[in-house]
Amino acid sequence: MQRDAAQEQKIIHGIVIEPMCKNDVDAVVAVERRAFSAPWTEGMFVSEISHHPLSYVARYEGHVVGYIMVRIVFEEMSLMNLAVDLPWRKKGLGEALIWHAIGIGRRTGIERVILEVRISNVTAQNLYKKLGFQKVGCRRNYYNDPTEDALIFEHGTNRLL
Repeated sequence: MQRDAAQEQKIIHGIVIEPMCKNDVDAVVAVERRAFSAPWTEGMFVSEISHHPLSYVARYEGHVVGYIMVRIVFEEMSLMNLAVDLPWRKKGLGEALIWHAIGIGRRTGIERVILEVRISNVTAQNLYKKLGFQKVGCRRNYYNDPTEDALIFEHGTNRLL
């Protein structure tokens, strides 16, 4: 049995997930800076939404509280960036953003989703495992500030049922 739209996105009262636009970049960068030791720059976000428009923000009462950015190349979706602002963590928002993106990808025929995560980011790894992602590899010295390996996780759409 396939998941329906309500199952793909965990409903969080008052949260709206919608496409990211250039007007969101300042708020997204602020969330990014609070979330990561080596944050993306404003220019990186503008470039990503200009050239790869599969980026979404989660809003609560009009304020950006999280975001996800993905790319689809042929049958593969890459999760490029995901962050949830500190007060909204551990409430299901990261899961909702991931399911939202995967739901869009499934409609375009993706066969798998891949992502990299810092080896020290156990919280994110646990979320990905909870959603059915499996560790498939490691990229040595992938991250800077601090230099750190990335674990590669994959989820096949045959497991998205």
